[in-house]
Amino acid sequence: YGAAKHAIIGLTKSDALRVAKDYIRINAICPGIIRAALLGEVDEKKDKYAVDDLMSNTAMGRIGLPEEVAQAALFLTSAKASLITGTTLAVDGDDEGSTRSAASD
Repeated sequence: YGAAKHAIIGLTKSDALRVAKDYIRINAICPGIIRAALLGEVDEKKDKYAVDDLMSNTAMGRIGLPEEVAQAALFLTSAKASLITGTTLAVDGDDEGSTRSAASD
C-alpha cells in the first residue's frame, strides 16, 4: 500500500513536469482515514476502541468525510488552482503526525 502511494506521488510529479508546457495540470489527492464504504463496517458505538484508535492517529482527532475529499478535488480542478501542478494534497487531518512531532519539539 505504501509503495503504491509513493508510486502515485512520483508519477504525479513526473507527468506534471512532462505536460506543464501544454498548460495541463496533474495533481494527486492522498486521503487519510475517511468515513467511506470500507470504514462503514465499523460500528462506532460497538467498536468504540477501534474508532478511538483511528482518531488518535490524526492530529485533528477525527475521521474525515467523503465531502472533504470531494472539496479538495473541486479546488484542484478549479481556476483558483490554475498554477498548482505536480502536487500531492493530503486530506488526512495530519495522519502522519508531522504536526504532532513539530509541536512536541
